[in-house]
Amino acid sequence: MIEKIYFGGRPTAETREQAWQRLQHLVAEQSGELYRSGGSQIPYSAVESETIALRRRPDSPTGRHRVLLERMGAQLRTGLAWAKRNVTNAGQALAGIRRIPATTETESLRFEFVAVKQKLRESEQSRRKLVRQLSDMRRQAGDLRDENNALKESLQREAARAEELARSLARHQVPTTWSDVIGWCERQFDGKLLLHPAILRDLPRAQYEDVRAVARGLSWLAEDYRPGRLEGRGVDLRGAIPDSQGVRNERCGSDSFEVDWQGRPHSVEWHLRKGDRRDPRHCLRIYYFWDPTLEQVVVADMPAHRDSPK
Repeated sequence: MIEKIYFGGRPTAETREQAWQRLQHLVAEQSGELYRSGGSQIPYSAVESETIALRRRPDSPTGRHRVLLERMGAQLRTGLAWAKRNVTNAGQALAGIRRIPATTETESLRFEFVAVKQKLRESEQSRRKLVRQLSDMRRQAGDLRDENNALKESLQREAARAEELARSLARHQVPTTWSDVIGWCERQFDGKLLLHPAILRDLPRAQYEDVRAVARGLSWLAEDYRPGRLEGRGVDLRGAIPDSQGVRNERCGSDSFEVDWQGRPHSVEWHLRKGDRRDPRHCLRIYYFWDPTLEQVVVADMPAHRDSPK
């Protein structure tokens, strides 16, 4: 091949450049292993075989061309050996990498990272579930609060009704004998009305015939007069008592007196009255006063009319 390029005449710089480019083109067609020289690439095997062929021919170029080709061949062989060693080393390194077990620290960290991500995902799902449960509990608490308020209002209404029924029952279920009056007052008006000790001593000998009228008067004092006094309406409660058949709440006037109560004197200026005759069988007087400390009505004397002090 070389003789086809050079032996057309005496070699010149131009023919040498052409021969070199031709040589590059020819050897590039015959091999995939390239040698880089300046800006050109030459297959290793093509250059090496061409160099050997030139050495064997007796009429091959001599001088600088032959030396140049020999140097290029030596450089190509050195480069090829270096490339083969690097390829061998790279193959060995790759084989070593492939033999690294899957349980290395990096792989363990990767598995741990995946596990942590899974736990985070489960925790987020649990959190959202708890948020929904909390929202449901708040809604249920609101419903229970409304229900509780409704029940409280209902209980208050029922309590007021029960109290009214108790007052009505007290007015209608009254004792019929004087011996029953004291026990009836203690059961019916505990914390509302008290009987003076003098009454406890004299009441069994009372002569007034209408015991029911006395019971209705005492019920009015405990259930109507006392709440009025607590509200500051004591004076406004004077006059006829409802459903009492003529019993009225009036000042005593000249019949006022004092009574000893818990070691202190108290003025008795009000009474429930019915009838004007002094006959003890038909004349009713229930003398009472208000104890602001106990907030109770104290009955000082009954049922007869007291003689005016002289």
